[in-house]
Amino acid sequence: MSLDNIRAWATAIRNGSFLGKVRRRLSGRSWIWDDAKNVYAPNNFKLYWETLTPVANYQRQLMSGKETRNIQEFLLDIVRQYFPDGNIRCCMLGCTETGGPETYFMKSGLFKKIDVFDIAKGLIERKQEGIRREGAGGIHYFHTNLNNHRFERSAYDMAFSWGTIHHIENLEHLFQQVQRALAPGGVFIVRDFVGLNRIQFTEKQLHLANSLLKCIPEPYRRKADGSLKKREVCVSERRIKRYDPSEAVRSSHIVPAMKEYFTFDSFCETGGALLHPLLNGIANNFEKDARGKEILDALIEIEKTLTKSKLLPSDYVFLVARPKEVHYAADGNRQ
Repeated sequence: MSLDNIRAWATAIRNGSFLGKVRRRLSGRSWIWDDAKNVYAPNNFKLYWETLTPVANYQRQLMSGKETRNIQEFLLDIVRQYFPDGNIRCCMLGCTETGGPETYFMKSGLFKKIDVFDIAKGLIERKQEGIRREGAGGIHYFHTNLNNHRFERSAYDMAFSWGTIHHIENLEHLFQQVQRALAPGGVFIVRDFVGLNRIQFTEKQLHLANSLLKCIPEPYRRKADGSLKKREVCVSERRIKRYDPSEAVRSSHIVPAMKEYFTFDSFCETGGALLHPLLNGIANNFEKDARGKEILDALIEIEKTLTKSKLLPSDYVFLVARPKEVHYAADGNRQ
């Protein structure tokens, strides 16, 4: 095997393309996030803490500092502060199966165009088909790997990312490219997981989560298969990498790396260090009746207190940032 072939294989493995081929052969799926809906709620049983309405309300309150029922309108309020005249060129890093903000944003009349970039080809194709059916103009989807994607300089006024960056290994490249892509006066809005790499819950997190788990009545600790959740454990990095090589690959480096390229206009810690492990696999139970909601409300208050008092770190953040000034040489490279 030649040196060039070895390098090509190494690049393929690093970028995930080789692993993607293996997954396709083993499971028939092109990319785990092609089927994101069933990752979070298989057979409509919600597994994940952020899929719960009371949790979404709690997160919005932390982000906005007030009660707000519509996250898209809250985000648009931020956009209006920076771009009161509209005509915005927007770059979105990643997209979702349902509830994606791009259509809502475009209908606001503030945006000239919205370009959405994601690695999940199947998801991108479904989103494109949906846009064609709706006849919505100005929204374009691009299948790409953000670990090595290059943006045109000053191509956008705004960049937006919701839960995508913790899947990026080459953070420095991505942030440099977003910095390059934003025109003067541009803004970067981010919501993401910034906890320990590969979602390695700490002993303190697990101790608190498992102590509270014992206090929750059994009907609310049932998993989708009917078995009882007795304790939360930390899944090994090896298993997480096998399930999704990109999962929280460098999540704890996101904020430090981003500070090299951006200044933060606002930075909100939104918790998650308790509710994420505690509700993992059983979240659906807390929306099925009034008692479940009461328990969930109490758990939310406990997390608020632990986070505010710094007894637990915040694993999730919401921030608004502006690119630091950078100068380019005549050949387009950074000086």
